[in-house]
Amino acid sequence: MIRTRIGNRLKTIFPDKNVVKKLKTQLDLTNNSERRIVFFDLATNGNLGDQALVYASKKFFHKVVPDVEVISIANVDIFSSLKTLKSEIRPNDVIVWSGGGNIGTIYPTAELARWDVFEIFKNHKIIILPQSTAFSSNSTDFLEKSVIAYSKHRDIVVFLREQKSFDFFQLHYPTIKSFLVPDIVFSLEHEFIRWNEINSGAKESGVLTLLRSDVEKVGVDLSKFVHLSEKMFGSVVESDTFVDVNFVDDLNRKKLLEEKWRQIASHELVVTDRLHGMIFSYLTKTPAVVFRNNNWKIESTYLTWLENVDFIKLVDANISTDKFVEVLSQLKMIDPKFINLDGNFSVLAQVLEQGLKNEQK
Repeated sequence: MIRTRIGNRLKTIFPDKNVVKKLKTQLDLTNNSERRIVFFDLATNGNLGDQALVYASKKFFHKVVPDVEVISIANVDIFSSLKTLKSEIRPNDVIVWSGGGNIGTIYPTAELARWDVFEIFKNHKIIILPQSTAFSSNSTDFLEKSVIAYSKHRDIVVFLREQKSFDFFQLHYPTIKSFLVPDIVFSLEHEFIRWNEINSGAKESGVLTLLRSDVEKVGVDLSKFVHLSEKMFGSVVESDTFVDVNFVDDLNRKKLLEEKWRQIASHELVVTDRLHGMIFSYLTKTPAVVFRNNNWKIESTYLTWLENVDFIKLVDANISTDKFVEVLSQLKMIDPKFINLDGNFSVLAQVLEQGLKNEQK
């Protein structure tokens, strides 16, 4: 971690010239705009869950404040951007940090970057889009440093995307204004009403697996459940919400997401242990069996927002064969319907709109 922080400092002092040029172009193009968001930590890899967060966030910004301009700072460009931003950011620009599951120690790079941004932009409003917290049991020191970093900033609002993270944040960060709202990707629900009408061709018989192989994977073999699903629903296509691409930005993000959404929508059943595998299944109205991962974000998201959705079923890896078959039988008979999850974002819209009021600070 010390090496990471040293590397970040060096990038701040000696920024990548191409990053600075790209940022200055964005600043120049938005110079006449009265309302601007500086949007930090945009994913650039093939994790389509992360890409959906970016896509849904930008959609949300323009729905709430149609005339807002967005200056995008990719996660790989944060530290090369700080010096230029510090000199050219305007007093009424609002800093918004992308949502996800990186408040904590599983992915500490983003948390460390936030601390530096808090320190540099002390007088700017900062909004952190819906996040999950995840601190390891031996991370007391890191948690203490995190609490200090957040508490030093005078105007920060943090949104948590499920109940357990919200409770954790309120307990450990009591002085920070925080709210519970769904993962920002759920805000696409209304858009998907029309999307599902357009893509409502008959689903192929078959199962699509969206199973992870990274640090959040549960160390249990799920193949027997895939085999049982195949017996009831037909052939299995193995996939994931991670695609093998070198770089993702505004030029190819929507295309990659649309391809994945159409793939999901064309199947009768999804088997997944990915949070956004579950969310994509909900949005495309595709019945899904969802296995817990090794932290609470899937289970807590399900219990907070999806427990009453009858076509999404959360199960444990130690579920009996008979019980699993019973779950599959239930999903076979269900007509999927939305439950108006995008109606839960009013407080986020209010905070964003108030922050973007054209008032000099």
